[in-house]
Amino acid sequence: DRLVQRLRVNNWTPIFDTLMNEDTGTDASGIKNVCCHPATTQPNTEEIGSTPVTPHMLTHLPASLDCEACRRAKSRDVRHFANRFNRPITEFGDIITFDHLSMGGIACIDDANTPGTTKALTIKDLYTGFIDCIPVGTESAVHTVEALHNFFGEDYVRVKRLYSDNWVGFISAARKLERPLETSQPGMPVSNAFIERTNDHVLEGTRCALTASGLPIAFWASAVRCFCFLHNVTHKHKSEDSRFGKTPWELRFGTPYTGPLIPFGCRIEFLPAATAVRKPIKNKMNPKLHTGVFMGYRTHPGHTFKGEYKVIPLSSFANKSLQSDTHWKEFTQCPFNITKRIRRFDGIFPLVESSRYDKNTLDGLEAIFDLSLIHISEPTRLLSISYAG
Repeated sequence: DRLVQRLRVNNWTPIFDTLMNEDTGTDASGIKNVCCHPATTQPNTEEIGSTPVTPHMLTHLPASLDCEACRRAKSRDVRHFANRFNRPITEFGDIITFDHLSMGGIACIDDANTPGTTKALTIKDLYTGFIDCIPVGTESAVHTVEALHNFFGEDYVRVKRLYSDNWVGFISAARKLERPLETSQPGMPVSNAFIERTNDHVLEGTRCALTASGLPIAFWASAVRCFCFLHNVTHKHKSEDSRFGKTPWELRFGTPYTGPLIPFGCRIEFLPAATAVRKPIKNKMNPKLHTGVFMGYRTHPGHTFKGEYKVIPLSSFANKSLQSDTHWKEFTQCPFNITKRIRRFDGIFPLVESSRYDKNTLDGLEAIFDLSLIHISEPTRLLSISYAG
């Protein structure tokens, strides 16, 4: 019965009739010969059983929703397009997004109370484009709240919504700040694209600042904050609305920044605070202005700027290794001077010449090779600078 059913289903009816005809006298060999030929006179090589072989089965191109294999193997997430953000934002604080930025385990030296930290919190206001990257001790909710308060300042009351990923520290921080937190889709970084792209932007700017200044990577905390400050006061919006041509600083505070624009790590003449001058140098006959290296702008919570600048005296870098991987503890004796008196600055970076002899640069490798040929006993002198005056 099963054989009969299969023969009928597979369109072998003529063969079935032949087998069931008692007058044919067909023996086993005849049955074999007859069964070798299907009912159709012209065999169809594009059929396997009752399912025809279609061209789509060969390559599954293009994808078809009617094909189960295509549905299961080619399904993708919803596509994300650029410039499709259409939420109504009209002022600072409507949506503020933030995320941690890891510096790859590189500790920093800074004037704040976070020396040796390897992480920072990147914060961005979506309407104004105002950004900052604040070093934090840990990724805990406590340090996150401190960094956000530093970013908000008196504008805390203007903050309406926070946006971040699903990190537990961010959820606790939003609860402590008593602000609603909207989280991105888990496992999909593209749904948190604004702050992810800002992290890349900040990293690129910080690398350029450190490379141009000749300072080691341990000074990334000062470089990243200086870059964010200069971005806020110089970057102009390209949006085709009321923000066009305005800087993030102007959109947040209502007036453009009118102070000096100083590149990170350049040479600067400054008047140090009376308590910052070492006693052997403090003399009535010595000049009052000192030469230093510009380390950035000093701001207060809410990015209030009072005309204070961070400078390290150039003499502090004497006999210091300026290789890019120099440990941050080597610069603990380099004091950060906070001053309001700056008289002259230019586009000269005094530490670049010494940093060029880094072992990771071509100049450094050539210098080491030349020194090994002429047998100079102290080749490390090229890694330090001399200061006179």
